[in-house]
Amino acid sequence: MLLSPKEGEGDGFRENLSIAIENLSSRPRSLNEYTEESVRIIRKHSDASVPVASQATLGHRRASEVVFAGKEEGREVQRLQVWTVKENKAYVITYTAERGKYSKFLQTAREMIESFEIE
Repeated sequence: MLLSPKEGEGDGFRENLSIAIENLSSRPRSLNEYTEESVRIIRKHSDASVPVASQATLGHRRASEVVFAGKEEGREVQRLQVWTVKENKAYVITYTAERGKYSKFLQTAREMIESFEIE
């Protein structure tokens, strides 16, 4: 996980970018199946208004991405989540920021996501 620097004493939330690798060997899924499942979970637990995932690229592979709202540490946050599937593993990158600061760090988050490599 990468955290943004504190912007002062009043900055109670640090924007972050996290990377997760999920083992799918117990129940292999295609990117489309994983995307359908992920959007369903996001709608159930976070933001019922999540649109259909859009196409993206992650680690030079076809990927899916969604932008959705939620709460963390009692604050309204916005998230960008991008994922792909390779060899029974799902690679998921999530950028989380306070709703009002989402755009401020989005370009940096996108650059980090674009630099991600899958071996």
